[in-house]
Order: sequence, then C-alpha cells, then structure tokens
Amino acid sequence: MRTETEIPPETPFTAQELRERTERRRRELIRIARQNGNGPAEDDQRRRRFLNRRLAGQDIERFVQLVENAIALGRSECQVLRFPSAWTTDRGRAINCFEPDWHETLVGFAAEVHAYYVRCLAPKGFSIRAQIVTWPEGLPGEVGVFIGW
Repeated sequence: MRTETEIPPETPFTAQELRERTERRRRELIRIARQNGNGPAEDDQRRRRFLNRRLAGQDIERFVQLVENAIALGRSECQVLRFPSAWTTDRGRAINCFEPDWHETLVGFAAEVHAYYVRCLAPKGFSIRAQIVTWPEGLPGEVGVFIGW
C-alpha cells in the first residue's frame, strides 16, 4: 500500500494549457513561414518544381548517404522523400489505406523516385513503402516514402 509521500506529483500543467500553448506555437510557426516566403505563391512554385523535377546523380548520392546514416543508427530503412499528400492524385487516400496500387497516385518527382525504385532498387532486393507522416488538424498532411533493405 502506498503512503501519501509515494504518490507521484501532479503534472505542472493541464490539458487545456497544453492545447493553448500548442495553438500559440502553431500560429507563431505560420507567421514565421509567411515571413520566410512560404505563402501560397511560394507553395505553387514549390509544387511546380516538384512536378517538373527529374532524378539526378546528386539524388542518388544523397540516397547512399541516407542509407549509410540509417545503418549507422542500426535501422533497416530510411525516408527518401517527403511531400504534401495533396500532391498525389487522390490527396493521399490510397497511401493512407495501404492500397497495393498506391504508387499509381504519385506524380512528378515522387513518380520519378518510384520508377527508379522499380528499375534499379527492387531487382537488388530493396522494398518501398509510403505512409502519411503528419496529420495537421486530423487530416492527411505529408507523405513519407521509405526504402528498406
């Protein structure tokens, strides 16, 4: 039986206080993003670059470095790409539902990465998966694409 002195202390905050702090921080991050040029026009420009980008040698070098870093941490996969789920043809639904044809919803650079996987990595025994990695306001946010070995 516990005595009064063995009872853990109460938390120094309430859930409401944490929600308020979280909301203040979100507003602050939005303000900072806008100051740094991450408004709607910049988002459109970023999306256009993503849609038109092609895989290059520097991307393969980055992949090799990501693999080496993951191995150094004892991991058997690494995230190779992250992008808004809105940039898929179904806003991330197939990825979120783990549908086998999720890759058919990819466009632009994400489709390039998947094509490289099919052409060069799958024959060498690698695996690929995608998942929604952020959930702002409970909605699918960003997609993470992971390569495993």
